[in-house]
Formats: sequence, C-alpha cells, structure tokens
Amino acid sequence: MGRRSHSTESAWGPEHAERIREDLTQSWRWLRRTCETLLEELESLNGPVCGEHFVRRARLAKAKPRLETTRDAGEYAMRTLPNLPLTWIESSAVPVLTGFGESYDAADLWGILEWVERDVEGLVVFETSAGRHRFDDTIAGRVLDVSIDGLYWHHIDVIFEELPDKKLDGMVIHILTRDRGLRRDHASTGRRPSVVEAEVDVMLLLPIGVEPKVDSIPVRLVAALLDEVGIDESVPLNLEMLDEQTRTVFAA
Repeated sequence: MGRRSHSTESAWGPEHAERIREDLTQSWRWLRRTCETLLEELESLNGPVCGEHFVRRARLAKAKPRLETTRDAGEYAMRTLPNLPLTWIESSAVPVLTGFGESYDAADLWGILEWVERDVEGLVVFETSAGRHRFDDTIAGRVLDVSIDGLYWHHIDVIFEELPDKKLDGMVIHILTRDRGLRRDHASTGRRPSVVEAEVDVMLLLPIGVEPKVDSIPVRLVAALLDEVGIDESVPLNLEMLDEQTRTVFAA
C-alpha cells in the first residue's frame, strides 16, 4: 500500500497564496464544466421520457437555477481572482470574528451589507475553520455538511424572468471548504486542490416581495469582516500587509 502524500495538507498558509488561487481556479473550472454537462443533459431529456429518465429530468429541472448560478458565478470568479488580494485569517482572529458575527441582529446585517459599495470584493481564507455549512448539493445529489475555510464575495445584478428589464442589487458569497470529499471530487488533475468551492449563495440586498435571507454563518462572517477589520483601532484585530496581493489578520 503506497504512502499517503501530505503535500496538499501542508500547503495552507499565507506563503501559499498563489497555490490557493490556482486551486480555487481549478475548482471553479471543474464546477463550470460539470454544470454545463448537467445542463446539456437536461436539454437532451426534452420531450417524452419515462421511468428513470423522467425522475432524472425532474431532478435536473429543479436544480437548473442553482446550476446556472454556480456556472456563471464561477466564470466571474475566475476573471476577477488574479487581481484580488487574499486575506489570511490567523487562528487567533477566527473566534473574534465569529463572536462579532454572532452579535449582529438582522437589522445590523442589512445595515452593514447595504453600506458596502458595489466595487468592494473580498477573498479570505481561515487558518482554522470558522464554522460549518450545511447545504443540498445539486451536483452530487446529496446533503452535505462541510467546514467553512474561506469566503469570496462580490456584488451582482440579479434579474428575474418575471422582471427582465429590472436589475436588482445582490451579493454573491462563495463558500470555500477544505472538505476532503469535495476536494477529491474537484481533483480534475493528478493533484488534489487544497481548497474548493462548496456552494455559491446569492442574496438580494434590496429584497422585493421575498423573505430576506441574511441569518447564516457565511453572511455573518462577511458582515464581521466588512465591519470590524481595519476600521476601528479599538477592535482587537490587526491587519498586516505582506505584499500587494496578500495580507494577514490576527488578534491583538
């Protein structure tokens, strides 16, 4: 029995920022191809079908909005990632951030997120996991519970089929994980990526006729990062620039 390689496990730190970027690009490329393949399969199932094909078509039809969102958000992420600074959150800062996030009520969250300018984007990875995220994976067809090991967020124009001429202000949050099962799924080359995307979530910042979706760990973490890091000297967090593309956050 061959020896297990630990090279991927050890490639986790601010000094591996370029490797982390490459692995995320690999993950988004894999997701885009997979989503396109499943959408093409759904298209091929148009027309009369029966038995297991009917069940398969129904499942893919239900997943279609999520597949399209994942594909499109991944394409945007691959375009913007090269020019986006990576922020490394040291273990000492993780409980401070989660504590801030847990202290917000819904009004606090809306106030923080609505305040953010449209051109503000962020990419963070955590030295130690910042919580758990449970979701229904439309690609794998199973419910997953994974660690939250990074976040990438940006604004987006949301357009509903019912309102094709109206653009609504939204935010995309990519939930990144070091879950071994997902990393194995996304290993399209011989090397298993150190971190991959678990799910992409889209939320409206000015909801119209829908229930606001703000109470989740990823949203609370993004709000804490936007509201607390590098804003107030009294906050027990320090931000240090390592280079133009990499910075670290640690507890004072």
